[in-house]
Amino acid sequence: MAHGPSRHDPGRHAWLLDFEDGRTELYDLANDPGEAHDLAATRPDDATKLRTRLAAWRKDLGAAMPVRK
Repeated sequence: MAHGPSRHDPGRHAWLLDFEDGRTELYDLANDPGEAHDLAATRPDDATKLRTRLAAWRKDLGAAMPVRK
């Protein structure tokens, strides 16, 4: 991740979002604790669900997305 990543870990998966370019990474922590195999491309539905959860969590907190200055 280049700049401003957010990590959301709802248990079994780690999901990372790069705020600058919108790129995501998804890891199955049970089978890949070292986060060596990005699953975002092969499991887009899971990545989308986690993106939605992060957006809802940020909305509940009233946290704005980072803005590049």
